[in-house]
Amino acid sequence: MKTWFQFLTLILFLIFNIQSTHASKIKLGDQIIIDQSTEENLYLAGDHITIKTKLTRDVIGAGRTILILDSVDQDLLLAGGDLTISGVVGGDVRVFGGKIKIYNHIYGDLVIAGGDAIIHEEVVVFGDLLVAGGTVNFKGVVKGKSNLNGGEISFSGVAEGPLEVNSSKFNALGSFNSNATMAVKYLELGPSAQFTGPVKYYQKDGEIDFGPTLLDGSTAEFDPTLKPKFNIASPSNYKGARIYLLIFKVLSTTLLILIAVSLFHRFFTETSENIKGRIINNLAVGFLYFFAVPFIIALAFITVIGIPIGLLITVIFGITIALAHTVTSVLSIYFLEDYLHQTWNKWEIIFASIGVYFLLKLIAFIPFAGTFINAMIVMIAFGSIIFTIRQNVHHHSENHLDHSPQETPLETY
Repeated sequence: MKTWFQFLTLILFLIFNIQSTHASKIKLGDQIIIDQSTEENLYLAGDHITIKTKLTRDVIGAGRTILILDSVDQDLLLAGGDLTISGVVGGDVRVFGGKIKIYNHIYGDLVIAGGDAIIHEEVVVFGDLLVAGGTVNFKGVVKGKSNLNGGEISFSGVAEGPLEVNSSKFNALGSFNSNATMAVKYLELGPSAQFTGPVKYYQKDGEIDFGPTLLDGSTAEFDPTLKPKFNIASPSNYKGARIYLLIFKVLSTTLLILIAVSLFHRFFTETSENIKGRIINNLAVGFLYFFAVPFIIALAFITVIGIPIGLLITVIFGITIALAHTVTSVLSIYFLEDYLHQTWNKWEIIFASIGVYFLLKLIAFIPFAGTFINAMIVMIAFGSIIFTIRQNVHHHSENHLDHSPQETPLETY
């Protein structure tokens, strides 16, 4: 990832060090290896990230593969393709990835969003557990509440707190020591399953016999009201007010896209060229932007002198959030035009962008995966935008230096 984030990095460093309680360090590169301890918060973005030493502060990282081999004393926030956590984490863990593997204790909450997640039997989660994934296999112990969402979930560990499951298939193989609520299409009870609290459940095939899995006088109640809602409401069911809101949404989106294409055609063209071959890098930068900026805002408001900076960044970030899908939709069409080697006129780009915008909104209705897909696309788009801005600033600086008048040597008398 060369030097593509220097401009934003400089800004982050300046703001992070405004009376912050603990300094922060940002590392960028294709290969990042942390083998020396630090007292600073770490922000990492790269293709491959490996942490080999104990870290005492927060760690935020984004990359294709991330490997945590030693302990992290405070919070851990990761996003990437393949994430492995082998060390103990003293705070909360929030991970977003394609494949996620966890092998050691977590003393705070654990939040997982990914396509394939496995939490091994050695793991104890001392806080709450929240999972949203395609395939989830939990073998450890949860001290707090467990909220499991996904396609196919297998739970062969111990849930000491309340359990809530929403999934296509749930394999109950472990011990559930509090009340359990399960809304699934298919429920399977393994021979080692044990329920010691009241159970409410729904499954597609109706009631099932829990038999010897119910201990200590616990009961299981089939509740049809728990039936998962897998279908999106039809537009024909909308009331008049909702129709007006939909029309307003279409018109306002069309206007914003028209303005964006008319005023920033050249910028979107340049940005689309920076997406090719930089998907992971752009994702990493976009992830850092959306997750680091709120932290920056909080730090800026710590002191009176930082409040104006905090207000300015808050306004900019708020505009970013409001326009995220609109900008991403337009950029997606410019990228597609470049990728297919096509030349489309302004109105073709506008109408195609509107289609992509509502496609993203439709994808968002897909439980869990839709939100994850939207976030990934938006972060890639804004990562490429940040790179283009940095690139333009760099070129402008070079041109300014090239055209500056040459200094005349001073004569000595």
